[in-house]
Amino acid sequence: NVYEGSASLTDIRLYVPRMATREGRPTLPGDIISLKTSAPVPQSPAFNTETEGMTPKLTATNSQPSYVSSADLIYDFEIYKVANDGGLTKVGTTRSATQTVTVTSYTVPAGDLVQNSTYVWRTRTRIGTDHGPWSNAAAFRTPTVVALEAPGLRQ
Repeated sequence: NVYEGSASLTDIRLYVPRMATREGRPTLPGDIISLKTSAPVPQSPAFNTETEGMTPKLTATNSQPSYVSSADLIYDFEIYKVANDGGLTKVGTTRSATQTVTVTSYTVPAGDLVQNSTYVWRTRTRIGTDHGPWSNAAAFRTPTVVALEAPGLRQ
C-alpha cells in the first residue's frame, strides 16, 4: 500500500490499487480512501442470482464509521455490465442513497439494465468528498423478459 498526504493521523489517505480478483475475474477501479469507516457488505442481489425484474433493489449492510455520525453517511452505488469476454462497462453514473437504519438500498431505474445479462455492483460510504472503502463486488443476472402480444379479434 502507498500512503499519500501528511504524517498526521487525521489526514492519512490510503491508496487502494485496482481490486484484483482470483481466477482471472474482472477488476474494478480503486480509489483513495479518506473516510475512516468499514466497507458496506452487499446483501442482495448477490451470488449471481437472477433478479425478479429489470429494476432490482441493491441492498447493503451499513458501514460502521469511526469518529463520525452514521446519520451523515451517503452511500454511492456503481453497477458494471459484464461482457462475454469478462470485461466491465460502467452502467450510467455513480448513484447515491442516504443511509437508513441497518441496511441501505438503491433501486436501479428502468432502462439502465438489459435483459439476460450479468452485472456486478458495489457500494461505499461518503460524507461530502471523503470516501470510505468500496465493498466487495456482488453479481446478479437479469431475466429474459418475454413480451406477449394480445390476441387479435377474428372477424
